[in-house]
Amino acid sequence: MTVLTITSLVLVVLGGGTRLGWPRALALSGATPAGAALVLGDIAVPTFDFVALFAIVAFALRALRPRDRLADMLPPVAGLQPLVLFGLWSVMITLIAPVLFEGMAVTGPDIGAIHFLNSAIQPATSNIAQLAYLSIAVAAVALVARDRATAIDAVGLVFIASTLLSFWALLGRDFGVPFPVGVFDNSPAFRYIDSAPGGAERFRGIFPEPAALATVSLATIAFLVAYLPRSRGRLRTGAVVVLGCAIWNAAVSTATTLIISGLLLALLALGFFGVRFFLSGLRVGPGLIVVMCVAGSMLVLALPTLANALATTLGEKVDSTSYDQRSFADNFSYGLVLQTFGLGVGLGSNRPSSFLAALLSTTGIVGTALFIVALAVVLVQAAPIRSVSPVMWAFISLLISKIISAPDLGDPTGLTWLCLGVLSHAVTQRDAEAASSFARVRLTEPPRVQSGVKSVLGGAVRPAFATVRRVLR
Repeated sequence: MTVLTITSLVLVVLGGGTRLGWPRALALSGATPAGAALVLGDIAVPTFDFVALFAIVAFALRALRPRDRLADMLPPVAGLQPLVLFGLWSVMITLIAPVLFEGMAVTGPDIGAIHFLNSAIQPATSNIAQLAYLSIAVAAVALVARDRATAIDAVGLVFIASTLLSFWALLGRDFGVPFPVGVFDNSPAFRYIDSAPGGAERFRGIFPEPAALATVSLATIAFLVAYLPRSRGRLRTGAVVVLGCAIWNAAVSTATTLIISGLLLALLALGFFGVRFFLSGLRVGPGLIVVMCVAGSMLVLALPTLANALATTLGEKVDSTSYDQRSFADNFSYGLVLQTFGLGVGLGSNRPSSFLAALLSTTGIVGTALFIVALAVVLVQAAPIRSVSPVMWAFISLLISKIISAPDLGDPTGLTWLCLGVLSHAVTQRDAEAASSFARVRLTEPPRVQSGVKSVLGGAVRPAFATVRRVLR
């Protein structure tokens, strides 16, 4: 039993028995992405999945109770149906692919290593683990979307806790501040990366590798930048402090993923702001105009330096062995889509370098289409809801980073599924409130059935008056 085991059990008790609620308990459990609540032989149970299992059981038991009429009237969870279909398709493909494509070459956990599908030993541990993680994730989306305690802090707590813990680790490394090394990143399931291929030291915080720290740090920045305009007082001060820590963590990670993802996210944000400014009549205060002008001037002055630094970094990355291995794994995985006639080789059987290559090579064209449909349904419906815009931008940041350099369908932070759950919850609540308002209007309307005398008089008098008006015209 480790510190994270006790912490996870405490979160289970708090999530199920206090006002903390399951969404916040799940968020706090996802703040240790390289932590294991239990280690059973070769299997390490991440803290997020450990707490999520208890939450799902409690959610299922609650669902078995007699439901009130209000619960029956709730609209369906946005995007859940294609997500469930995606899960069922993934299970089917993972079980039958080793039989259909016996002996087919696939990439292993180590990028560039080649293995072969074998129906006699598959589904292997990796296949079963990925299916279990996906099942837990889909159920967690439904739980978060239906829980009345769900709010944007179900995502924000992951960012805040993981950022502060990583910054604490940075202070321990650079300034000797006491830090419990190996407590928050105790999982034996990961290969921890603390240096570049040339041997240069890199910072990963409490994450398995610097790229993972950069991915979450960028999403944290996106979340807090969108959250700051609607915060006040101590909340704004705390958000600024965490934002500064996230920026510093991202900078010292020295991950190329951060540069590419950050540029794409910045261009997307500028395009979105420009559309709202010119087409939607967005009002901008004088202070923001001054800040934008100063920032634009500084950016113009620093642009040559930034361009040279970017070109140097990307050039070094392209010339590195890591880039060659990752490119080979992605190209090899795209080839698997053709070799399997678009079906895929199953979750856990192939691991390239990027998310799209992983999704296509493991779940095929049908699985990828179902997953994209689930995301599109949620994002399109949640886009007009201003209250969840920080979650929206954080989720977009995560998707961009995953497409570039994160092949795993489910990350141990659970952020992908928590974001989906929070956005679906917002859509569900909006639809429920609209339906409730419509029902109240219908109930308060005066009855249309009149008494017999009034009905007869109205039926005789109104046509007569109408005839007289037409004649007088």
